[in-house]
This record gives sequence, structure tokens and C-alpha cells, in this order.
Amino acid sequence: GDLIISCGSSLAPVNVLWASENLAKSVAIMNPAPVPLRRFDLVIAPAHDRLRRANVIQTAGAVSSFGDDDLLMAKGRLPAHPNFRRDRPGLDQRPAIAVFIGGETAYYDLNAAFIDALCAQVTAACEVVGGWCLVTTSRRTSPAVERLLSERLGHHPRCRFLLIATRDPINGTMEGMLGWADVAVVTGESISMVSESCASGRPVIVVEPPLRPGRTARSTLTKHQRFLRGLAKEGYARVHPIPEVSHAIQRALKERRSAKRLDTLAPVRDAVARLL
Repeated sequence: GDLIISCGSSLAPVNVLWASENLAKSVAIMNPAPVPLRRFDLVIAPAHDRLRRANVIQTAGAVSSFGDDDLLMAKGRLPAHPNFRRDRPGLDQRPAIAVFIGGETAYYDLNAAFIDALCAQVTAACEVVGGWCLVTTSRRTSPAVERLLSERLGHHPRCRFLLIATRDPINGTMEGMLGWADVAVVTGESISMVSESCASGRPVIVVEPPLRPGRTARSTLTKHQRFLRGLAKEGYARVHPIPEVSHAIQRALKERRSAKRLDTLAPVRDAVARLL
């Protein structure tokens, strides 16, 4: 082949060896460390990783791209999902809020109390606007948070879709949720979820989970904080603390303006074309 492409550090050595053996160009997605950047023809990495070299293309977040047609088709498929409540079709024309919940990381404590407060804000907004919510977890979500969501939202009249990623089928559900959504709410520790939400063209509200004890005294921002502040500065998302989420959702729905769409694929496409 003309290109050998790998993602992450674990496959970087294999990439370099295969590219050399096949006289192909080597492309690494994400930071390939400990393999040096100079060993690759192209490195595609998010800007918050701060990799600077002539062969590095920086993206605003994780590489993702959703077209309107993709979201529309996914929206049409989602009601066939076994978790989608079809008993309230009258809500189809009402505002929908998609909520994407990640999990704990080395820096963030995405605990049940935080998610409980987030649920209260989202359902309060649903009541005010007469709308409904769709909620999904990730494979990193803790069992305690999964239990809380099942208890709080499993039978909530304003929640028509709750997906627990560790047990429920997930293929295409993020695109389907974004297809339905008038607003997306995302926990800020998940760079991929935030990037994909911002690529949808929907207004995005990001909620940063609490930092773990011992992390709050840091004088420098975490890479997630750099990422979120960069998106907010460029107008792709709005970052709010928990107590502001309900009002932020209502404001986004009231404004009814097109959101700025994050396109991380375009610079990658151009860079690969130049390589070939």
C-alpha cells in the first residue's frame, strides 16, 4: 500500500517497520511516543497535546465528521433501538436534549453525586421547555453512575432513551442521538464525545467534572482544560458549571441559531492528499 496508518502509541513501532518494508508513507494518529515524531511522514494529533514539528497536523479535537445526511439517517434508525420509548410519540416535535456521559480518568472524578446533579439540571430544563432527553454512558462509566442513571432516568417521563454502554447495543446510537438533538450536553473529560458533538452542528454545552483530590492545586491546565477552553474560545462549545446547565440549555433552545460546526477532517484530508 501507499500508506501505513496506525492510531496511538502501541502500534507506532509496527507502523514504522511496515512502512519501511513496503516503501510506504507512515501516518500516525495521536501521539506515537515513545517513537520519535521524525520517524513518521505525518502525525495527526489534537492541538492540546502540544506536538510541534513540520510533519505534525494539529486538529481541534479527536478526528470526527458527521454530515447532515448521516445524522438524519441515524435519527430515523434510533426508534428501532430496544431502549427507545415509543409510547410518547407526541414528544417527537418537542425539543430534545442529548446527554453524553463519560467516565473517571486520572484527573477527573465523574462520581454519582456529580451525575445526580447533572440529571436534575437536564430534567428541569426538559420540564420548562416541554421537551425530553436521550442519555448514554460510555464504557468507562462506573457501575455506581450506571445504577444512579437507571434509578433516576429509567422510568422518568422526560427520558425517552437511556443507554448503558456496558450492556446495551451501541452501534450508531451517538449519531442517532445527535440526529434527534436540538442541544447536546457532554461531560468534559471525554475528548472524543465532545469532539463528535461539536462536529454535529448542534449547540454543545460542556460540563467539566470535578478534579480528583490533589489535582485542584495544579498551576497549569490539564490537557482536557486546554482543549475545552480552545473550543469555547473558537465558539464550538460553551463550558458551564453544573448549576448553570438548565439555564444554558434553555438559552440555547431559545436562540435557535446554527452552531459553529467543528471539522477536524478537512486538514487531515488535505495533509494526506499532499503525501500522496
